[in-house]
Formats: sequence, structure tokens, C-alpha cells
Amino acid sequence: MWDNKGHKLSQHNAGEKGAAITRASLQILPCTVSQLLSSTKADSYVVGGREVSQASIVGVVRRSQPFENYIQYRVDDMTGPPVDVTLWVNTEAADPSQLCDGSPGTYVKVVGTLRGSEVLHVVSKCCGHEGISLDDIKTKLDYLSLPTIRRSLEFLMKEGNIFTTIDEQHFKSSG
Repeated sequence: MWDNKGHKLSQHNAGEKGAAITRASLQILPCTVSQLLSSTKADSYVVGGREVSQASIVGVVRRSQPFENYIQYRVDDMTGPPVDVTLWVNTEAADPSQLCDGSPGTYVKVVGTLRGSEVLHVVSKCCGHEGISLDDIKTKLDYLSLPTIRRSLEFLMKEGNIFTTIDEQHFKSSG
């Protein structure tokens, strides 16, 4: 790359060994479930040398389940296990005709902030026999509220992705 006076500018190559990780910005990174699950950093998602906080994936809806304030979709991009996606709905202002159809077999593009995959990611990186404590999860994911983390943990336990170990406050990944 050259500047306007003809001088060569150096470029940062994120692929070089030991290169710094680029912090996430407000941009959305298209990626696959496989890339998210094989993230290279324990406390966040890093794909291709970039920290990811918002991502987009394209996949097929395998299941949808409506709840009072949200719709839960299971989306499969066929690069890894299907992921659960939550579409939050403001029931007072929602126009039912503008909601995503999302019936099984429909291809969708999902754009959003990584949340519960984050909780699973932190739990799965723990390798101690006692698992990771709720306090440690909260410390690593300090930008998430405690109720949000608890809801994610409950959901992940119901799905069989994690389980409690020495007490109800320590968790370990099933995988």
C-alpha cells in the first residue's frame, strides 16, 4: 500500500505467528459455527485473528419454538452442531406479519450478538475436575448480567450441553 507521496506503508499481517488480535469493532463478521467453536482465545471468540462480538451465519432452521417474549430457533449451517438462536419479540409492539416465518426447512441469515454460545464456550474451556464456578463465569463475562448468565446456564443444562459438578454453582461441559 502506498501513501499519496509514493512512500510504501507497512501492513499488519494478522496471519503471521504472534500477530496481535484485532479488537472487535461495531462491524458484523460473517462466519460459520465451526469457526466460532474452534475459537482461539479462551475468554472471547477470535476468528481469523479478529475478536468477534457480532456475527452472521446462514443456515437452515431445524426447529422453532415460541415462548412469551421470544422465539427459539435451532439453526444448522452444517459446519458444526446446530446453534440455538433467540429472536426477542416485543409482544406489545410486534406486528405478527413482520416476524420471521422460520419454519423448519427454511434457510435464514442470522445476524446478532454472541451470548449463550459465549457461556458454553467459557464452560467448555474449563479443564478442572470441579468445573468452573458461577462467580468465575461472571468474571469472564462481566458484560453479561447475572440473570442472563443464569438463564443461559439453565438452558444449556436442559439441552444436555453442561452439567453441575460439586454443587449447583459449578459447571462442566458435556462435550
